Amino acid sequence: MRAVLERPMSPRLAWAVGVIILSAGGIYCIAYSCLSGRPDGLGIAIQWAVVSLLPWLAAFELAKRVNYDPTGSWKANWWRVAAILALTAAISVLMQEWLWADGQYSGREVAIAFLRRVPPAALVCLLLIIVPMLQLRVEASAPSSAAELPLLPQQIDWIKAGGNYLEIKAGQRLILHRMTMASAERLLRQHNFVRVHRSALVNTERVRKLERGKIADEILLDDGTRLKVGGAYRAFVERTFDPRVKA
Repeated sequence: MRAVLERPMSPRLAWAVGVIILSAGGIYCIAYSCLSGRPDGLGIAIQWAVVSLLPWLAAFELAKRVNYDPTGSWKANWWRVAAILALTAAISVLMQEWLWADGQYSGREVAIAFLRRVPPAALVCLLLIIVPMLQLRVEASAPSSAAELPLLPQQIDWIKAGGNYLEIKAGQRLILHRMTMASAERLLRQHNFVRVHRSALVNTERVRKLERGKIADEILLDDGTRLKVGGAYRAFVERTFDPRVKA
């Protein structure tokens, strides 16, 4: 559950969560229609779940990707979140019209359909505010010490995830240490380390510059190492290292 709420999901986990939500939504739709005396078939139930639930799961996941900020602030990206929610509502309405109305919706019916998307959009916004706050509270209460690492924070250049271990680069040394990337990020955040990728954490003191690209950005370190910036972390990394981007 923490992986669903804290960080952008991996494709495999996203598929699993999508299937679970789709199944639960279909069961709910069938049960509701049976209790109301007009039972719908399995196909209608699945269509309802696809139109009403999956777009908002995708919106929440996409918003987390443009909204990653370990400080728990999302003000700098409010317009991106608003654009994602508006686009999601439009897609959901178009899907509903295509599946059930055959293009016969009037302007009033379209407006009502959009109004019905306000509650799920508000719920996504609420989750985007509450989840980081809860995570920060959990991290604040959890005992942590940089002594759990094999080196002092100021000695470390960057860290990469390697299976069940971390690859810790310090000068000419490369040390393997058994720890999760999430734990390392939590321990080193107060020592000016920034997550730039799902599998990479860098010491900001070792960053020479951020190189912007059309498809992906890269972090260039003082030792010549180049680390790709993950899509989920791009907006936060740009605000951190690019002086042209204001928070």
